Amino acid sequence: MAAKRYTTFLDETNPKMLNNIYKVDYIDYRKRIAKKLAPVFGGFLVIIIFIALKPKFNLLFALIMFLIFLIWGIIEFYSTKSFIHQIQFQNNQISIFGYDINKSWKKTYALENVEIKIKAVTISRSRYEYVLEIITESNNYEINDLLNWDYYELIKIFKNFKELKHEKIILDDKLRLQNMEKKAKGLSLIDNFLGRD
Repeated sequence: MAAKRYTTFLDETNPKMLNNIYKVDYIDYRKRIAKKLAPVFGGFLVIIIFIALKPKFNLLFALIMFLIFLIWGIIEFYSTKSFIHQIQFQNNQISIFGYDINKSWKKTYALENVEIKIKAVTISRSRYEYVLEIITESNNYEINDLLNWDYYELIKIFKNFKELKHEKIILDDKLRLQNMEKKAKGLSLIDNFLGRD
């Protein structure tokens, strides 16, 4: 999806708008893989236990499940290659700092050529998390795909981005931001549903 073009520019006389940095601690590639593949290994373990405890267990079903977990593992393995650890707004630009495996990289884009979205990611039936998606003309970047960013920081990134581009926050995003704030406070999906603050 191509980014929309905007003609608004930052007030470069305002120091607040010149240098805003948001970051998390670096996570080594091996630790990223371990974090992403833990559920996959859990699935393999369940299949092995079923086969060991029930010798008449349907081997075709076990093979299908094994292949599903194997494909899932391969997808997760490749998704951990890239890791974003820092976002910086400076002089009408956004800089994204990350690692490809363990090699650092930096990409800088003019804010007018970038969009930002909040995505809800379902982890299980009763658990969901949020990621920010930064959309440029050449790439899309997900912030918090390892669930290692603080929600307050994600909220600040999103609001700062909208403020710097002079864009209004639409109703759907306002609701997602409210839910992110509740998650930052440790409230669950049930708490959100019941309207607890």
